[in-house]
Amino acid sequence: MIGRGLRDNAFAAARFAPGALPWLGDDPGEIARLYAAASRPGARHQVLGPHGSGKSTLLAHLELHAVRTGGVTVVRIRGTRALRWGALARLARAPGAKLLLVDEIEELSLVARAALGIGARALGAAL
Repeated sequence: MIGRGLRDNAFAAARFAPGALPWLGDDPGEIARLYAAASRPGARHQVLGPHGSGKSTLLAHLELHAVRTGGVTVVRIRGTRALRWGALARLARAPGAKLLLVDEIEELSLVARAALGIGARALGAAL
């Protein structure tokens, strides 16, 4: 109910960690198709939506799919925790396909966002 707060809202976004709920796409192959498009070297994608709409959950499922598929090094960065240059260094050292997932990118400075784009491009990583 509106105005009653988190304690009365069983469906509040704050109650769920990203990836805690299963993907509810209409087609079971949806994550595999999204992953195939998102993980192409040099690919750049942006997920938009209102608070609580499942953006972080989608990233969590893409990351899980990458881990299960194997052969892809995944680095996930959360903007609220600032940009950790060590994450990009780890991605640079990794062999094979690379996927850089950035959650809450709006929390990063414009300089950090530009550095992510340049770094991902230089490493041949999907972003």
